[in-house]
Amino acid sequence: MKDSEMTIMVVDDDPGLRDIFTVLLEEEGIVVVAAENGKEAWKQLTSGKHKINAIISDVIMPEMDGKQLLKKIATLPVQERPLIYMMSGHSELTRDEAIAMGAQDMIPKPFDIEKLIGDIRSKLS
Repeated sequence: MKDSEMTIMVVDDDPGLRDIFTVLLEEEGIVVVAAENGKEAWKQLTSGKHKINAIISDVIMPEMDGKQLLKKIATLPVQERPLIYMMSGHSELTRDEAIAMGAQDMIPKPFDIEKLIGDIRSKLS
């Protein structure tokens, strides 16, 4: 899949981090959809407006956290589920729990965005 055909959703309640991720991903030619919490992410994901290939989501957020979002995404048909990467600087959700719930990985903040993009590219190709 070409980067220009890839759409990644960034879900984080910190607008600064959302902006940084958006800029870094867009510099790679990736289309970015941003959401400030799980509730907004779910709404965008199920609206049909975007074909989301991957989600990079914070765990701890207001309204609907990343764990709740992960559970909702698990209810979608398998072929409609995007790759999901959970991220957190401090979380009660462990890597093993995140993967068991359907995430590709649980990434501690800060992390290497280039490595993450490489992993997403390899799994989508």
